[in-house]
Amino acid sequence: LMFITVWSLLLQSNKIRTLLSGKVFEKFMSLLPAIICLLCYLSAIAYKKSSLIWNALDKIFTTRIYWASYYLKTYGVKMFGSRINPVSSRNALAVGVTQSNSLDMAYVRIGVQYGLIVLLVFVMALIVLQTYAVKKKNWGLLIANTFFILLGIVENYIYSVAMNVFLICIIYAISGTLSKNNVNSSEGIL
Repeated sequence: LMFITVWSLLLQSNKIRTLLSGKVFEKFMSLLPAIICLLCYLSAIAYKKSSLIWNALDKIFTTRIYWASYYLKTYGVKMFGSRINPVSSRNALAVGVTQSNSLDMAYVRIGVQYGLIVLLVFVMALIVLQTYAVKKKNWGLLIANTFFILLGIVENYIYSVAMNVFLICIIYAISGTLSKNNVNSSEGIL
């Protein structure tokens, strides 16, 4: 709801509308999955439990930054991922965290649990879908997919087809983008 409200307020300004209809908007929206993924990893890497700023941010995100940092430091990102051992509620309380095993940052979870290859394929697929929605001016798909991309910051089910039906749209976008007509033209994927 907040996302839609802010988006609506931004569109009230003529300057903002002009900016959003240009190439900068197209590139930003197309690269949004990579930007969000990068921000998730940077926050997990930079997280310091002793920092007041990081603690405040972590409270806003209900310990998601802490757990992303914990799992990233414990398991790292390997080419084919790692088996993740859950943290019990008792062990979470022992380190001063109220929620246990909440690796809810989807981008970090994909990298840690499934590996770098799957993470890159997933982010590239989302970039293809975003690019398709922008180029075709399919605003409904763009807004819905942007919502799920942002949801990946706080939930880990965005990569589950059962929970995120927009993943099915990736197949449609990829098949439309990679058709013979587009491969031979200057449009391409990006």
